[in-house]
Amino acid sequence: MVQALSKHKEGMTRNEIMQTVKLNGEKLSKVLRNLERCDFIAKMARYPNKSTNCIYRLVDFYTLFYYKFIAGDLSGDEKWWSNNFRSHNVEAWTGRAFELLCLRHTSQIKAALGIASVATTVSTWRMTAESDGNAKGHR
Repeated sequence: MVQALSKHKEGMTRNEIMQTVKLNGEKLSKVLRNLERCDFIAKMARYPNKSTNCIYRLVDFYTLFYYKFIAGDLSGDEKWWSNNFRSHNVEAWTGRAFELLCLRHTSQIKAALGIASVATTVSTWRMTAESDGNAKGHR
């Protein structure tokens, strides 16, 4: 499940996870609950904060880094990071890591901006392609 979530940076719905990992019912609920309690994944409401069909995202920074850069690297290049830190893949990953860092620390960001007492909600949005190939934003 963690590996499947690592391939979907925007997250997955419960139904998508169920289809991918072939788990359902109470067994799936237990795994999701345990991963969430251990802070490996986060359950995020979809915009505009609908409680049904939430998005589950992998949020453990090392695990995200591992699946992106370590797990599939067979190069043996000891200077890989020095040779690639300005690559598009690394820059894209750092942008997503920053987004996730902000999502995980909204209360601290609000406090730093002086708006801690303002009521807000945090939700996620993602773009997926329809079966006809047209990209449409899904809430």
